[in-house]
Amino acid sequence: MLRNERRARDAAIAEETTGAVEAIGERVYREPLIDDPAIGIAHGRVLDLAGCELCRVVRGYQLNEGEAIRATTLIPIVVGAAADLVALGGVKSLARPGGNFTGLSDTAADLGPKQLELLKAVLPKLSRVGVLLNPNNVTHPAQVTRLMLTGQKLGVQVVLAEASTVAQIEPGFATLGRERADAVILFGDTFFSQQLQQIAGGALKHRVPTIYTIGDYPEVGGLMSYGAALLDNFRRAATYVDKILKGANPGELPFEQPTRYVLVINLKTAKALGLAIPQSLLLRADRVVQ
Repeated sequence: MLRNERRARDAAIAEETTGAVEAIGERVYREPLIDDPAIGIAHGRVLDLAGCELCRVVRGYQLNEGEAIRATTLIPIVVGAAADLVALGGVKSLARPGGNFTGLSDTAADLGPKQLELLKAVLPKLSRVGVLLNPNNVTHPAQVTRLMLTGQKLGVQVVLAEASTVAQIEPGFATLGRERADAVILFGDTFFSQQLQQIAGGALKHRVPTIYTIGDYPEVGGLMSYGAALLDNFRRAATYVDKILKGANPGELPFEQPTRYVLVINLKTAKALGLAIPQSLLLRADRVVQ
């Protein structure tokens, strides 16, 4: 079911982008988004009928370090959702990227505090929150700092564990369990997004509530997710493709921020963890998994 939903979403994204470029009369072909293990992101290409690549559209929540950035400096790359591209070295600034990247940059460092507030709504007595982070993700340290500041205000201590391979996921949850974490936040990361089932399974095994950034996570057994509405992002990304095909320089197109965020809750997982989700939170949810 989840795979079918992803295909449907990718088809919708492809249709949105194709519509944008066809609106200006270009003879183009839009490839559907595909998972590319070489660079760790999903991407599609806008091609002319002669096969020349005009633009690349990527769905990477966090571009794998250096690989996508080094892949090309010539072909315009429109990002549907990414974290701190300045820290990753992909752009000079979000206001004036200065290279071949543009699109939407999700301020992922701001999601952690909001996710902590959501966990606090489910667990009013929350006093220790764990963070599972990827040591290879250069955006995670700044997110930890931001989360710790919010934790101080809420009286919640932040404890950390790392995982950068599948084999480290379950031990990571075990570490957070020994640290007496009441709940766990997972920062947005390409590797984590590829291991949703393993992460959800590890969380259930250690009976710890978790929250991630993308809506697919509750669909495979995670408790909650809160993050940018990716389909909305790609509708907006299509306008960037339109501008680039009309001659705009991607380095002069400022990055935009997502305008809508989505909360998804899995009630089955909540029941398995012995949690009662407040009705006020259910009413705020964009989707509830039964």
